[in-house]
Amino acid sequence: MSNSNEATAEWIRVRMRFLLLFSRQGKLRLQKWFSPLTDREKKKIIRDMMLMVLGRAPRTCNFLQWRDLKIAMDITQGFCASPEAILLEKNVFFVICLCRPLKTSTMPPKVSINTEEYVTITQVFVDSSNKRIDDMSKLMYDFKQSLEMTQKDFDDYKASSSTLSKSCNEIRSDLDTICKSLLAFSDKAEHLEGQSKRNNIVIEGIKESGKEAMADCEDKVRKLFIEKLQLDHLKIELDRVYRAGKPLSGNLERPRPVVVRFLRLKDKMAVLDRAKRLKGTGIFINEDFPETVRQKRKELLPAMKAARERGDVAYLKYDKLIVHPPRNLPQQARANV
Repeated sequence: MSNSNEATAEWIRVRMRFLLLFSRQGKLRLQKWFSPLTDREKKKIIRDMMLMVLGRAPRTCNFLQWRDLKIAMDITQGFCASPEAILLEKNVFFVICLCRPLKTSTMPPKVSINTEEYVTITQVFVDSSNKRIDDMSKLMYDFKQSLEMTQKDFDDYKASSSTLSKSCNEIRSDLDTICKSLLAFSDKAEHLEGQSKRNNIVIEGIKESGKEAMADCEDKVRKLFIEKLQLDHLKIELDRVYRAGKPLSGNLERPRPVVVRFLRLKDKMAVLDRAKRLKGTGIFINEDFPETVRQKRKELLPAMKAARERGDVAYLKYDKLIVHPPRNLPQQARANV
């Protein structure tokens, strides 16, 4: 009996044309072809098998006649053992196409093919397919678990990114507040520096001796006030007189400027009012401004020169440029200007 079953299985294997596995919804799950066919012929056979098998009434014979071939079919329920395989249908049709039985002379000797043998062979293919699809289902389940873990990590990363973004916004807000405070402090510091130099003037062009003391420098300044500016040195009270910058090493051709600090603002204004008398002497008297104001005044000098070349009255007032037409022009000429 064993030899007979083996011979029968071998004969069926040799005479098998194709094997198809598709769902009730018409989705092809597995196909195996044992004879050379073109793609067009394969698609036509698959379509014919689905139309013929899916359209049969329940509880009908599992063997069909198609063209000159025999069709063995079966419905497998619970095809996947893993419930997590959500992509596979519950009911799957299993179809085997066999050649038409040959003449007696071509059949294996003393071999009889009956329905039980067909069912046995069909069950072998079904079991093998079940095992493969179960393995695939397990793989898909592992893949699903991996996706869930990845999604969880992504959610954690998203939450962490949201927290970091919130922290960055808070830091940015704090930095903006700090920058505004620094600007306010800078303005206050500049204002305080300007106030501290309110009673100061800077005199340039006073000759410098090799080892000049502060008392010598003050004497030169008082002499300048008396001889050049025609001021009463007894009425002008000086707080401090000194040279600005590092001492010169032998190069006395370009003396350092002298900073003069008055005790009273009116004494400073009196000196500035008479500073025009020093024209042509090589000595210049200016107000003592903070460094930032000096830079702004330096940047405004080209615009002031251009305005004066046009005939306008232009002068610097602290860190601003004042420009207006001459006051002695007629009103119509002012309007044209």
